[in-house]
Amino acid sequence: MRSIIFFFIFFFQSSFLNSIEIKNVATVNNYSITNYDVIKRVALLEKIQNKKILVEDYYLIIQNLIDEKVKEIEIENNKIKIDMQIVKEQFNKKYPNFNKNQFDNKIKDFLIKKIQIDLQWNVLLNKKFYNKLTVNLSEINEVMKSRNISNDKKEDFILLEKNKKLVSISNNYFNLIKSKTYIEIFNE
Repeated sequence: MRSIIFFFIFFFQSSFLNSIEIKNVATVNNYSITNYDVIKRVALLEKIQNKKILVEDYYLIIQNLIDEKVKEIEIENNKIKIDMQIVKEQFNKKYPNFNKNQFDNKIKDFLIKKIQIDLQWNVLLNKKFYNKLTVNLSEINEVMKSRNISNDKKEDFILLEKNKKLVSISNNYFNLIKSKTYIEIFNE
């Protein structure tokens, strides 16, 4: 009986693997990104965007997969954890009309994973660069005065300025991390 089950599993796996040849398209440190990962991402994006993804866009998808893996590695190296309840709350805020009938759970899981990585990345940045995210209030007051922005908008303006700094720091830090990461893209 064991041999029959083993044969069935082996036959099923080999016939599946013969239908799609899995190849590495990129390596990020010791992690592989395969053509199957790209196919899964394309299928998800086509469902989300409700349009066909062009072959010319596959390179961008591979780059996005690489960037996500670089962030995941850095998040893992810094042991950044986040409460999944916060992730789910952010999902509900960002996608309040997410229709479970229109999309399957794979899409929801994909979107939740993206939100989780983004939140963990922001926690990492705040942890590493907290002191660089402060803004000069006298400069803020001068800019608001010169642009005729009322004081009741001050908190929004401060948040906007902090977000500008956060984006700049995030891009610089990400590029630094990416430059130190072993990345190889295979062309075939």
